[in-house]
Amino acid sequence: MRNLTTVQKKHKYYRTIRGLTIASLVLAIVLCLIILIEGATPAELSAKQSNFVSDVIKSVLKREDKPEVMALAGISISAESGFTDESTQMDVDYLPSGAAPCALTFTSSNLKAATVSEDGVITYVGYGKSTITAESASGRFKTSTVVECYGTNPKHITDLSVNKTILTQGTRTTLALYDQNGNRVKTSIFKIKSDNKSVLKIDGSRTLGLSEGTANVTFSHKKSNFSRTVKFTVNENPDFVIPESFAFESDVLNVTVGDTFDLDKLLTAVTPNGASTLYTTSVDFADDVETIEWQSANRYEVQNAGRATITVTSCFNPACTATLTINSVEAVPTSLSIVSRNSRLVIGKSYTLKAYGDSGYVDCVNWQIIRGKAKINDSGIITSNLAGKITVRATSTLDPTVYADIDLEFALFQNFKSMVRTMVGHLGLFMLFGICLSLFLFLVVKPRGIYPLITLGCGFIVGIISELLQMPTVTTGRYASWTDVLIDTSGTFCGIAITSIVILLYVLIKKKFRGDDFTIVSNVFSSTHGTTAFRRHGKLIATDDSEYKRK
Repeated sequence: MRNLTTVQKKHKYYRTIRGLTIASLVLAIVLCLIILIEGATPAELSAKQSNFVSDVIKSVLKREDKPEVMALAGISISAESGFTDESTQMDVDYLPSGAAPCALTFTSSNLKAATVSEDGVITYVGYGKSTITAESASGRFKTSTVVECYGTNPKHITDLSVNKTILTQGTRTTLALYDQNGNRVKTSIFKIKSDNKSVLKIDGSRTLGLSEGTANVTFSHKKSNFSRTVKFTVNENPDFVIPESFAFESDVLNVTVGDTFDLDKLLTAVTPNGASTLYTTSVDFADDVETIEWQSANRYEVQNAGRATITVTSCFNPACTATLTINSVEAVPTSLSIVSRNSRLVIGKSYTLKAYGDSGYVDCVNWQIIRGKAKINDSGIITSNLAGKITVRATSTLDPTVYADIDLEFALFQNFKSMVRTMVGHLGLFMLFGICLSLFLFLVVKPRGIYPLITLGCGFIVGIISELLQMPTVTTGRYASWTDVLIDTSGTFCGIAITSIVILLYVLIKKKFRGDDFTIVSNVFSSTHGTTAFRRHGKLIATDDSEYKRK
């Protein structure tokens, strides 16, 4: 091989530098576009991409993430009510969702209404209600639900009878219906209509005798096309007195979730004495939270914490009213447990912790961090920007002696798949971007020493733009994180470091083993900048082009 002249070597190195400059710029632009496109990719597609990459890496490394087993904090059961001889499967929810299930034992409080098998299958026997209880083998978890047998299915009813058809003015009667075989049937499954409301008024499952006379009451069931009309008679009451005022024993009733109360027993004062207490009710709920639910007659069950206002109005005197405010609070738990969907949390992200008591989710708790560095608000939303172990405590605001602790850990990655997503999608791409952009800037920018700062600044800006594209208002299902911006910037810094190390090694090796070539490369490099790097022929060869052409 012939020896190259100095000018030929200059041309050779110039072409190499020119090629590196163009290639590094093109790759930097392509990588920047890839980063921005990935940032604007919807969550579902982005997840599929990252899952595919992580699955490939896991198959190569033979690495599998162990699924996190969530601690069981409680159980909840429910079932649909039904008619006699029907069966339904009990629905069991293990709290929180995704917690490991446990073996349960089921019992029924009223076997004449419903029976329950060991598998949680409820069979309805006859009219009535029954409390179905589910209990874990350890006895730690126990819950119950009320189911109801409506009696005979209207599809099988051919005749209907009523317990009482003769009333006295100013009195009320709870309706009891029976089929052709004398079996009790639930009243509320029928549509009930009186043709003379001035004589007889229907209030749910009750009849109100308002004045002397007769009224025909129709009981119909749309799905079964069943219909029966029964004649009711209201007799005159010589002792009937129209009420002038109503009053409850107290204006406010404080109750606990799960309690029941009888409105009739609370309405203790009516004037004049002996006046009729027949009334209609209306309920207003504060903040649209349905705190109470009508059960039967004038009994109500407290369903949720909150406030409700009950107003009763006399059936005979619209001006005769009384108001009762119901304040309901959560039941005081005897124990608490805290549940987090993950024991290993990612720094910079928010997670919601939940506290569970004896019968399910508990809202009245005070959250605090008793060990470690993290922040948690009143709703149990926790976040931290530092890695490390922490301990969270939830204390019942109804009983400060009842509390629970949970140990958690904040880390950079939640699992292997999360690590792959971050390393490839953030650190990896930005590291390649940093290598290409820093090499380009090193070759064309003067003074040369500022290329790391420019590259790092560009990486930071691209990282911010990428995260802004991931905001929920821009891209569905994505979220932005300052932690990811820092990881992106760290990837850019790694790219700068790799480029600098490679350049340094090249300089040291070239200078030690090929000093003459190193001098030529230095001269060519010093003459290369943003203008000359893209020219086909640089100024460095213009002085002696004839020597280059000579064979």
